[in-house]
Amino acid sequence: MSSIHRGDVVLVGFHNAQEKMTIRRPAVIVSVDMIKNEVAVLPMSGRDDAGEKGLRIVAKSPEGKVAGLRIDATIDCRFLGRVPSSLVLSRIGHFDENIMQKLDKLVKG
Repeated sequence: MSSIHRGDVVLVGFHNAQEKMTIRRPAVIVSVDMIKNEVAVLPMSGRDDAGEKGLRIVAKSPEGKVAGLRIDATIDCRFLGRVPSSLVLSRIGHFDENIMQKLDKLVKG
């Protein structure tokens, strides 16, 4: 991926050694570290099980459409992780700063 930005909804590739394949998982870019070539991401899931530490986005809402969601999704703020930017396979959409500020509060809270 050439240009990754805060708020991008992306597919991240994780190697699954047991199945000898790459699994693509959706995530939201929280921050980009250009020096270390890493991104901080929050995972997304179709399940609604993150409780108070999750933000549910309805696919048919304006936010869901701009994010490129096909199904309703939960952004899970319990698991902020860092991955090499080389694992970001593609960008499917973007969340505006309003959504990102909500995520920041959930991560810190």
